[in-house]
Amino acid sequence: MGTLVGSYATVARMLDECATVPATKGIMLTFDDFLIGMEQFGQRIQPLMREPGGEARSRWALGRRRWISASSFRSATMAG
Repeated sequence: MGTLVGSYATVARMLDECATVPATKGIMLTFDDFLIGMEQFGQRIQPLMREPGGEARSRWALGRRRWISASSFRSATMAG
């Protein structure tokens, strides 16, 4: 698919679309500024995404996956 550009809702919708491609096991995300990008993804995009069954991913993800926030990443990297 390439670069995803748009509003938070548009990018969430595009990522949802990527998840429907057969045999897709994951998507690698990169950001111009990693910490800011991770924070924006976790707070603004990921909650708008949908689970393959259709429910909002924000509730689904909290129970089944652990998303790393920029602040927890920063703490983990500075602690070591």
